[in-house]
Amino acid sequence: MKVGCSTWSFHRTLGAKEMTLKEWIEYCAKHYRLDGVELLADHFESEEPEYLLEIKNLCTELGLTISCVSPSNNFTQEDIKAVEKEIEYVKAWVDIAAMLGAPLVRIFAGSSNQLKNEQIWNNVVVAIQECAEYASEDGIMLALENHGGFMDDQILKLIEDVDKDNFKVTMDLGNFGKDPNIIYKAMENVVSHTIFVHAKCMSFTDNLHEETLDYERIIKILDKAGYNGFLSIEFEGKGMEKTEVAKAVSMLRHLTGLAHRDQVNKMLE
Repeated sequence: MKVGCSTWSFHRTLGAKEMTLKEWIEYCAKHYRLDGVELLADHFESEEPEYLLEIKNLCTELGLTISCVSPSNNFTQEDIKAVEKEIEYVKAWVDIAAMLGAPLVRIFAGSSNQLKNEQIWNNVVVAIQECAEYASEDGIMLALENHGGFMDDQILKLIEDVDKDNFKVTMDLGNFGKDPNIIYKAMENVVSHTIFVHAKCMSFTDNLHEETLDYERIIKILDKAGYNGFLSIEFEGKGMEKTEVAKAVSMLRHLTGLAHRDQVNKMLE
């Protein structure tokens, strides 16, 4: 497993323009020594090819993979023209991901409550199918996040109904609610379809245990499933972004290191 960070972890800093996207990328490479970065659409200062090339070259020079490009779309709108506009928006970010060399585009479906309406469900399925077909032309995968109240049952049904090989899951570890009896079972149910993980973090103990999720259990779930993708840190707590993300990096490096060591030891037995 690889450790990365989403620009969302610095949304306060970036939103206040206290740091540019380029400066953030440099900080991630030089201070956290990350494997990759996830770039949200809202944090790009330009969509011009020259700027995108600068971002791509900077990441290459710093040894960072652009793990994912993440627009914020909503396909669960009743107005079909609004849905068509959202489709074009996602396609535009697929084009940007292709220019950046990013293999994944994280997408949303919309509100899970609205998806209880059969017509809206069908509209969403068709919208994702169209975007997936478009993305496949550039060898890019779409990764649906469990956002907007989504639980494992809706995710699995969408995967089945869309039925596209390049349509997978971004599993946000913090979006399955707060009931431990539900959270980890949901993760186990969707992990086989998961191609990207949002490592949600809110706060840490003094010995660097995340207080809202059992990350030791989560890493075991991912490891058992053979997950070898990114753990993209999403810090959403109240602490200082730079400091709290450093804690998340340390925790994830430690836990993934243990999992990797155990895997190698099994091979040597």
